[in-house]
Amino acid sequence: LEHHSEGDFRHRPFTFNAALDPVAAAAAVNLATELSFNSTGRKAARLVDPCCGSGTVLHAALQRGLEVRGFDINPHMVAGTNLNMKHFGYPACASLRDARDLWMECGGEEIEFHEPDAVVCNLPFGRALGFNGDLDSYNIEVLINLRWSFPLTRSFCFLSGSAMNNVLLESGFKTLCEADVHNGKRTICHLSLCEPITVYH
Repeated sequence: LEHHSEGDFRHRPFTFNAALDPVAAAAAVNLATELSFNSTGRKAARLVDPCCGSGTVLHAALQRGLEVRGFDINPHMVAGTNLNMKHFGYPACASLRDARDLWMECGGEEIEFHEPDAVVCNLPFGRALGFNGDLDSYNIEVLINLRWSFPLTRSFCFLSGSAMNNVLLESGFKTLCEADVHNGKRTICHLSLCEPITVYH
């Protein structure tokens, strides 16, 4: 895989304790774009991160020449991502949306930047969000909505606090490969490279 230095994004103006490490983000972007190429025969050009946090995945994709869009449920994260993009010379690319309702919040109309070649998502771990409900159920809602929102996308890469094969399968995704990856001082996160399961009627 093509190598890029990710060190400069560690010096971004906005971050938070649970932010994804730039090297882990780069690995996810590389794998997702490689799967997209293998699935479609053309180089990936567009990437979406529906839980963009501070924009680490978006920055990694921008460094590789992709067009990007990011979404987050937290307005503080959206503002922080756009601040980081500006700091590194990129245009604002994050918008306020709930990853469980990307399609619904657009009133059923096409989402701007409708069909990405790849989706990379650092799924909520719960700790930093103060999440008190069933995290698996929450993530299933996110994952199912991503399938509805981007029905032609064949490449999805998810990062999570631990392996979540059953959650992915229940949400309609086939795990092609998975690995634990170093995530800076927060030690380890789990990476799952997936494609949607095709249902024939």
